[in-house]
Amino acid sequence: MSDEARFPIARASLIALFVESLGFGAFTVLYAIAIWILLYKEKKRNHSGLNKRLFATSTIMWILSVTHLAIDVKRADQAFVVHGGKQNGAADFFNTLSDPTLVVKDVIYVTVEPFLVDGVVFEYNGPRHSRCRIRES
Repeated sequence: MSDEARFPIARASLIALFVESLGFGAFTVLYAIAIWILLYKEKKRNHSGLNKRLFATSTIMWILSVTHLAIDVKRADQAFVVHGGKQNGAADFFNTLSDPTLVVKDVIYVTVEPFLVDGVVFEYNGPRHSRCRIRES
């Protein structure tokens, strides 16, 4: 018995959408708390440049996660509503790797978000902000 017969891709995609929705909800709560801290709580300190960059980065990441979830909901709608009446319609839709929505979703997940996150990590932990300096001999 193949893996597809034991655990169909349509079921896996639906479960993945549910888990992604839970993660998005948690991320939205954390985003709201972070924005509140950046905009209101930290007014006493003079970190306006840092706060603007962190605000911009977290907002871009939240917009990308909204886009990713919206594409997943659109794909689920296409698979289960549009192609759901056909025999193996949802499975055939999810197995189509050249679908534009899948390509855009993967580009967001694989390319844009990691570069954004890695750039932020490097910006705040890079050599410019390092406390220890390398002495040249």
